[in-house]
Amino acid sequence: MTKIRQIQARYDAEQDRVLFRVNRDDQKEFRVWLTRRFLQLILKALNQHAEIDPDVSSQMSDSGKQEVKAFKRQQALEQADFGQPFADLDEEETDEGPIAVAFKLNYSLMKDGLMRLQLLPKQGEGLDFVLTSQISISVIEILVKAAEQGQWQLAAFRAPQADHGRIQIN
Repeated sequence: MTKIRQIQARYDAEQDRVLFRVNRDDQKEFRVWLTRRFLQLILKALNQHAEIDPDVSSQMSDSGKQEVKAFKRQQALEQADFGQPFADLDEEETDEGPIAVAFKLNYSLMKDGLMRLQLLPKQGEGLDFVLTSQISISVIEILVKAAEQGQWQLAAFRAPQADHGRIQIN
């Protein structure tokens, strides 16, 4: 299975869709259009991934779970490199044909804390990749920011943000 090198999502007003791009370590690029409905499905799946994190699921109270998720989000975003420009590959290195619209989403939450995610068009090759919880948090951030450009109001799918005060996690 190929590994992800870079991920980008950007809103396109003309299409009223989000273009989701993934550069892989085999120097190939995958592109797919995401509708608002499909983006909501992906975000729900990614948030389920956050819920199975042992540090989150071991918390007894909802407030404890929210605090741990906020802490993990803050840690993941501090380690992510959102400033690096997306490396555009030559057209011949992208998947052939017009950009497909995402049609089917498959995912499975694995026992080792990973998530396998498949984004499939109606026809043709899709994207199949495995995410750590840290990468899931970054993908959520990328997708929600793109959705905000289209005023899709999906910020509720983000993990809560940590208060700038002191947080105690038992």
